[in-house]
Amino acid sequence: MQNALEKAQENEQIKASFLRAMNHEIRTPLNGIVGFTQLLLSKVSNYHEVQHYFGFINSCNQRLVEIIENILDLSLIENRQMDIHISEFDLNEVIDACVEKYAQQIEPGTIKFIINKSMANEPCGVVSDRTKISKIIQHLLSNAIKFTHKGFVELKVTEEKDQIIISVKDTGIGIDPKHQAIIFDRFRQIDMDSTRRYEGSGIGLTLVKEFVTMLKGEINLYSELNHGSQFIVSLPKRIENEVKNTTSKVLFTQT
Repeated sequence: MQNALEKAQENEQIKASFLRAMNHEIRTPLNGIVGFTQLLLSKVSNYHEVQHYFGFINSCNQRLVEIIENILDLSLIENRQMDIHISEFDLNEVIDACVEKYAQQIEPGTIKFIINKSMANEPCGVVSDRTKISKIIQHLLSNAIKFTHKGFVELKVTEEKDQIIISVKDTGIGIDPKHQAIIFDRFRQIDMDSTRRYEGSGIGLTLVKEFVTMLKGEINLYSELNHGSQFIVSLPKRIENEVKNTTSKVLFTQT
């Protein structure tokens, strides 16, 4: 009974910390939108200044939309209302769209963005949920870029028999072994302080795990503190229209 009470109290503390962090995450882009909009209305001297302010506003808008989408996705998953939409599509188109989006977020001269596709010169037909595969890649790339300040981020996609293997590897800060078991947990972040160094909602990896689960896949983590991380997702190339929610297998390995 005592253990159950302590566990319940711990969960409440985790959720409270998560909500405080989300409050900070939502307010940050909102303040940016309001602030730069006020500057546009009160102090604009030339066209280049307008473009500069609109660039910041657009960046804040995109960040806010992503935060809200992540919260909505997590809410649907929590309430078991997340739908799966199966269709046939070219995986290369999904990869190219993700690469274009995140290549623009890397500051020139900082890190190298490496793209490696084994099926680069031909269509790669996949029967799965296009949106969820896209979000898996986007969350993994966003996570890698955020925590990597030098070296490289590599996205590698290969085909192995009836599987699609998606690997995102970086030379970033890495993950301490004691934290590797919780990074996929709902409402958990390694640093829940609202003044933490790295921005982000902290639920991207949770969503990755949930989407991988829904698509009958497996996710593996290889990481060493201060030496980078590698997330490897394997997904069936073709899945049936009816997909049951099962528990995904998550492996943690130090390199």
